[in-house]
Amino acid sequence: MNETGLLFIPDISGYTKFINQTELDHSSHIISELLELILDNNTLNLQLAEVEGDALFMYCEDGRFTFEDIQAQTKKMFMSICCCTSIVEFAIVGPVLLQMSSH
Repeated sequence: MNETGLLFIPDISGYTKFINQTELDHSSHIISELLELILDNNTLNLQLAEVEGDALFMYCEDGRFTFEDIQAQTKKMFMSICCCTSIVEFAIVGPVLLQMSSH
């Protein structure tokens, strides 16, 4: 039996440094906002399985997406937080980036 699916994990790089160098109230709020931006730009309608700190574990149980679909999804999520992370980096500490893993 050949089953396909997608595991997709957007992760905010620089999270630990950011948390350690920022007031906890501010950093938690900012990270939550960034994660919400990522979720709001989930154009593939991936299912959210878990939020773990600075990462979202998302999945799709079928293999309906092409590489180009996944690439476009990654770019959309990345671009959604670019402006916000530039402001965060300038105002507080840097850098806060988004990295993606998909399998």
